[in-house]
Amino acid sequence: MRRLTFLLTALVATLCLVPLGIGQPPSPDLVLVNGRVFTGDGARPYVEALAIRGDRIVAADTSTHVESLAGPKTTRIDLAGRVVIAGINDAHYHLRVEPPLFPLAFKSRDPQWDEVKTAVAAAITQAPKGMLIQGDTGAVLLDDPRVTRAALDALAPDHPVILRTWTGHSAFLNSAAFRMLGVKHDEPDPLGGRFARAGDGTLGGLVVGFARFRLARRLSELATDEKALQDTRQFLDQAMRYGITSVQVMSNPPSPERCVALFENAPSQIRVRVIRFLLTDPQGRLTQEGRQLRPSPASLVTVSGTKWVLDGTPVERTAAMREPYLDKPDTSGPMYLSEPLMPAILRESLQNDDQLLLHTFGDRPYEHFHDS
Repeated sequence: MRRLTFLLTALVATLCLVPLGIGQPPSPDLVLVNGRVFTGDGARPYVEALAIRGDRIVAADTSTHVESLAGPKTTRIDLAGRVVIAGINDAHYHLRVEPPLFPLAFKSRDPQWDEVKTAVAAAITQAPKGMLIQGDTGAVLLDDPRVTRAALDALAPDHPVILRTWTGHSAFLNSAAFRMLGVKHDEPDPLGGRFARAGDGTLGGLVVGFARFRLARRLSELATDEKALQDTRQFLDQAMRYGITSVQVMSNPPSPERCVALFENAPSQIRVRVIRFLLTDPQGRLTQEGRQLRPSPASLVTVSGTKWVLDGTPVERTAAMREPYLDKPDTSGPMYLSEPLMPAILRESLQNDDQLLLHTFGDRPYEHFHDS
């Protein structure tokens, strides 16, 4: 009995001499010191240092205090006065996946027809025959009757040419571009879209709304998997450089399925949410696209939400307004998707327990959805 008492006494004495670390948190994995760390706290908007363990911030304080938390395995970064902010979320992005092309360079974001003609004429002397020539334009061309498929054909008979309005809701194409995308002169308009027609009923060159979205999809499908991965990795690298750590990707031009595959195979270094941006055809809305995708198909990649585009933009005068446009009183803008579809869109969102996202630029769509 005396021997057992002695052993217990010795054990207690030994434990009193050994630091057990009970109640003491483990050392952080990473500390950042000697910087200006933005906290978002109005009482203390900046601190000098951060300590991070796993995926959690465990301390935001002076460099001296944060340094004291570091252990032998903690990585230390001296910010040398640099600013640290929380990661930026890009709430609306369209992944550009395209085949090889020759980009047009304009002096302004809204070039006039004469500048466009000069740029296209220069491009055809440099781009290989048959290579797509593409450029971004603004509102000026939309109001210029000289911009037609025939006029672009005269400039570039051997090269596909696409002049995209920077809104993403319209574009001008020449005959070679229509052929490249499989569009014939009798192509029917999809729901919520329009192929402008010349006087003889042939394609006039301008595409608007869901017609434009469909052709953007077809163009992206011409990109090989290798080129598509290259475009995806370029976006991810650029996002990281700008401090973007999460992004909401609208799945057009690439389809929802291809967006997910690309971010799986890149692989993504940031959090990516793929949102189903759904298209239409002449028969109606294509509601099942991407429906079979898993909610979490890969690390850092999720799929949720469905977006519908209800109208256009003021640039094309396709934002649906209750009153006519002052500079074009013959129109108040069309609804891409008509009022009777609003209850169906709402029901689908509720039945699928799926967040609904809407593009509504004019005041008329708001009115219809409110009534629904």
